[in-house]
Amino acid sequence: MTASTKTHFSRRTLLQLSAAAGGLGATFPAFAVPTPARAERLEADMRGQPFDGNWLFSRGDGGGLAARSLNDADWRPLDLPHDWSIEDRPGSDPALNGVIREADTAPLWQKPAKSPRLIGPFDARLNDNQAYAHSASGGPTAFTVGGIGWYRKRFTLPPLAADAHVEVEFDGVYMAAQVWLNDTLLAEHPYGYTAFTVDLTPHLDPSGQNVLAVRVANIGRNSRWYSGSGIYRHVRLNILRAARFERWGLTVTTPTITADAATVDVVARTASTALGSVIQTRIRDAAGRIVA
Repeated sequence: MTASTKTHFSRRTLLQLSAAAGGLGATFPAFAVPTPARAERLEADMRGQPFDGNWLFSRGDGGGLAARSLNDADWRPLDLPHDWSIEDRPGSDPALNGVIREADTAPLWQKPAKSPRLIGPFDARLNDNQAYAHSASGGPTAFTVGGIGWYRKRFTLPPLAADAHVEVEFDGVYMAAQVWLNDTLLAEHPYGYTAFTVDLTPHLDPSGQNVLAVRVANIGRNSRWYSGSGIYRHVRLNILRAARFERWGLTVTTPTITADAATVDVVARTASTALGSVIQTRIRDAAGRIVA
C-alpha cells in the first residue's frame, strides 16, 4: 500500500531545505521543517565565533530604531544570512512554483507567450509605467525591490580579560551598512560586496546585555545585476586579547610535500604585541574539536 501526500512549500522554505540537504545527495529521505537556531554560547579568547542566530528584522526606516531601549517585540525573528529582496511576498501564487510554463522551455530565439508577470519575489508589474520607486533597476535586478531594512541582535558576553578586544565581522551587507552598538554609531560601510570588521570594545557592556543594530539601505539604481538586500552573508564575533593576530594575519603554505613528509611554513602578523607576549593558535577538525 502506497500513500501519497501533496505538500506546498514556499520558495524560501525550499531554499532553506535545499541548503540543509546539500551534503546528503540521493539519501535525502523527506522534507522537514527547519528548526530554530540554538542559543549561541560565546567563548572568551576565540576568533570566528558564529553570530548568525537570533536576529530581529524590520523593513522600513525611522528614528530611534538603533536605540538600546527600543521595544522591538513586533520585529520578525530570523537567522542570517538573509535577503529580503528574494523573500516570498504576499500575493504570490504558490501554484506557479509547480507549473512548467512555455517561458521555462522555449528556445532563446522564441518569444514565449503568456509569460507570467509575477513569480515569487520577481514582480515585473512593479516596473510598469516606469515605476522605478518600487524596482529601481528593473530587469537587471530581476524586478525585485530594495529599500531600507533594520537588523537588531541582543547578546551577553562571557567574562572577559581586562585587555579584551571584541569585534564583529560581516562577510557582506548590501548595501550602505551602518552599525550601532548600545546607542552609538560605530561604523559605516557603503560597498555591498566586501567584508568588514567593526571594533565593539569601547562601547561594550561587559557584564550586561548589549544591543547591536544594523541599518541597510539598497536605494536607487545601483546595480546592473541581482544584488539582493540585507545581511546576505555570515557574521562572526571575535573575542580576542590586546595582543592578537591581525585580521587575516596568518599565512600557511606547504612549499615541500613528499610521500612521507611535508614542510609547513607559517607567517604571522600581530597587533599590540609587547616583549614577552604569547599568542596561542588552536587547530580544529571538521567537527570543531580542538586537535592541536
